Amino acid sequence: MPIVEGAILLFAVLALGTRTELLTLASVRGYWSARAARPVRSGPTAAQIGAPAEADRQRPVGWLVRNGHTLRFVLPAFAILIVVLGITAAINGGNFKFGSYLVSLLTFGSFLAILGLGQGAVVTAGGLDLSVPWAITFPAIVVTTYANGSDSAATWAIPLALCIGAGIGFFNGTLVAGLGISPIIATLATGSMLEGIALVFSHGAPIGNAPPVLLWFLNSRLGGLPPAVWFLALFVVIGTLVLNHSGFARRVRAVGNSEWVARLSGVHIRAVTISVYVLSGLCSAIVGLMLAGFADQAYYDMGKPYLLASIAVVVLGGTRITGGRSHYIGILGGALLFTAMGSMLQTTSLPEAVRSIIYGTVLLLAVILLRDQAE
Repeated sequence: MPIVEGAILLFAVLALGTRTELLTLASVRGYWSARAARPVRSGPTAAQIGAPAEADRQRPVGWLVRNGHTLRFVLPAFAILIVVLGITAAINGGNFKFGSYLVSLLTFGSFLAILGLGQGAVVTAGGLDLSVPWAITFPAIVVTTYANGSDSAATWAIPLALCIGAGIGFFNGTLVAGLGISPIIATLATGSMLEGIALVFSHGAPIGNAPPVLLWFLNSRLGGLPPAVWFLALFVVIGTLVLNHSGFARRVRAVGNSEWVARLSGVHIRAVTISVYVLSGLCSAIVGLMLAGFADQAYYDMGKPYLLASIAVVVLGGTRITGGRSHYIGILGGALLFTAMGSMLQTTSLPEAVRSIIYGTVLLLAVILLRDQAE
């Protein structure tokens, strides 16, 4: 049974003593003592190398120069997306309507864009969340079960589902940060237990229906566009602020680059780690609600296709898989690219195995091409 398997995995890891040892005060003191004992090497003076000219100091630095490093990792996803759009248009010929295609791309791409924020934050902090499929599925099942087509019941069922998603993330973060369990093992065990809970809860069959508010959110029009597209625009702004332009973002990158240095800088490692997993669980629950609204129901393994996809969009968006570097605009590009690739491949007669090979090849090339030069 998945619940038992996940619990046994956690107990085995704890019993084998895989808890990560924290840096001791003595080792920190030894490090700084060793640094203090090193001879100080003085570099050349300004007079020896020549002080920079006054005109050079006052010359403004262009936007492209300031953001060149970021653009190197963000732009490839959008460049490949344009190529994929061109190929899709060529395959469909005169039947291709760019306006309706773009609306569909943004609607379906919003699922991965939202997942990408949570998984991207976890990866940036040096972790990985493998419980995403069941953090999507279980909250969706809860909503369709308790709301069952009623907006009045949805007023408390939807917040309950979001709290469940955040709780799943908190549980993952506690296993990783509190007990020192490997992120892969911890989230894999959590996913296994959630799989069993979802099976017991739903008996393996769809239960109830999504409330009308979720159906409206995905399938109606507001100002000519689905409300989900307007939500995506707002979410992109929020995601960019959270992942790139906030104190939280700086702490996440610091932890991903080096926990040791981050700790010496005063960053609360456990709080940051738990926070990114809570964010991932919350984003997964949001996607679960959206999927339930799109299909008007939730079913047992509805989140399974999104495990590889959630990691792929993060990598395609230029996030360093070992942590420490990410940009949400790049993740958005990765989400749209992955969605466009799926749409393009579905219009062909290629077998599913060949499509999987193509997905894997593109992902591998992205990892290779988007590496830092020093790596």
